Amino acid sequence: MKLEKLKNKIKRTWKDAWFFDDYFEWHPKNSSIGGFLSAGKYFFIFPNPNKREGNINEKNWALDKFFKMLKNLKIRNAHLTDFTKIPLIKEKAREYWSDKKKFCLPEQFLKREIEILENEINIIKPLKIIIVGKSYKNYIQPIIKKITKNKIKIDLIYHYACREPNKWKKIENKLNEIIKEN
Repeated sequence: MKLEKLKNKIKRTWKDAWFFDDYFEWHPKNSSIGGFLSAGKYFFIFPNPNKREGNINEKNWALDKFFKMLKNLKIRNAHLTDFTKIPLIKEKAREYWSDKKKFCLPEQFLKREIEILENEINIIKPLKIIIVGKSYKNYIQPIIKKITKNKIKIDLIYHYACREPNKWKKIENKLNEIIKEN
């Protein structure tokens, strides 16, 4: 109920907001893994929705492969969210994440994103937060540590869009390690 209210508030704030639940409406076979409205012990935070040409919910081989991996590892009811809820095309994503000023003064430039993330974490009270995309660690991790007061373990995995087979194996190994810690 609280997550549904938060989702509605986000949609009022950002008309183009996108959630993993939107993808699962188009591809229901992966919906048991979780989504924005799920409140399991794992909290996956991605940088931003990846906007491609055409429909953002078109089949995405990398995302499907990542979800299949989560399913095989028996991860269910995970909270899946993006730091910024607005879909960004590659160039805009690079521009967003390269703006150092934003991340040096996050309380000033990222107030809405931080407020929403804090609400999500406080509602769910996850056992673990997993940042998807190690290159975003320096941006997102300090914000999460401040929100959680270092009381929730934060892990990092490579982004699912990687094209190198050895990185997929590293993602799987790290997720196995995270699961075994519980």
